[in-house]
Amino acid sequence: MRQWAASVAAVVIFAIGSPALAQVEPGHVRERKPNQCLSNEELNVNKTLKALTRPTSKSDPNWIFDPDYLLGSWKFEWVMPETPIGSGGTTLGTYQFKRIEDCYYEGALDATGPDGRYTASVTVVYDPDLKFLVWLENDSRGFSMLRSGRIAGDLGGYFTHHWDVPAFKYKGKVVRLSGTTFFSSPATFRYRPRISVDGGPFENYGNPWITRQDAPDRSKP
Repeated sequence: MRQWAASVAAVVIFAIGSPALAQVEPGHVRERKPNQCLSNEELNVNKTLKALTRPTSKSDPNWIFDPDYLLGSWKFEWVMPETPIGSGGTTLGTYQFKRIEDCYYEGALDATGPDGRYTASVTVVYDPDLKFLVWLENDSRGFSMLRSGRIAGDLGGYFTHHWDVPAFKYKGKVVRLSGTTFFSSPATFRYRPRISVDGGPFENYGNPWITRQDAPDRSKP
């Protein structure tokens, strides 16, 4: 796990050091709050927008993505094609997320597909200044997927995580994934991955909806 924690840190350091992403003044240190990721000012922006009784307009501030959205329990039904990762068919599963501190989260995936049950530990790290999210899944089937990229939003309060996964080798095949995660409502988000095998074209890898099972737990772990 220490090795993958280092990988997550490396991705975040790269994002901060990249000229295209550098948006924070040198020496700026964001105030850390053990039980929240966004600042009070950012939380108030979302609170004000949520309280509006009219449609948002261009003069309004933009909604701010809050990764606390993930807290709690989720379920999904995913129809997958045949790939080196697994047999084609329907997979049923759940995610559970809790906060480690401020913008660091951990979760657990538990799923059953055509080839049987598998699990994964999940680590999520978010940088609100760079709008950059890292999602690491360490899968019990013998591989790890590191989804990282920017999060973009719109005036409607919808957010999309645009991510790529570094290539990894599994069952003698080189696997690459790329796609988006669409945060569409408080109760659902959609995973829209594409997969490439041995350098072939990217193809649809299913588009499951992930649905909330309970109210988010915002207490300290």
